[in-house]
Amino acid sequence: MVNSGSRHDDFQIKHKGDGFMGDDYVQLDADERGVFYVYLPNHPGKEIPGVVSNSIRLRDLFVDLGRTDLLQLLGEADMVLDCGEDGKLIGVEILA
Repeated sequence: MVNSGSRHDDFQIKHKGDGFMGDDYVQLDADERGVFYVYLPNHPGKEIPGVVSNSIRLRDLFVDLGRTDLLQLLGEADMVLDCGEDGKLIGVEILA
């Protein structure tokens, strides 16, 4: 299902369940700047502020792990991994 909005497009991929966050549900938001956000099934919901307790930039992670060879996979793009207060991944921001 694709819904068009004035600021961004929402791409919703339903796998099973009734479609609420917390079910087996993934939502992708995109904006006009080429920034995408993937809401994973355990994300509490985009309308709830302050749910991200830690963010890890993939480019920085590759450098910290000594895997600079992997930077070429990203090209000009980058990804930010967002974790909730329990330390689990809840979303991924894709900077195209």
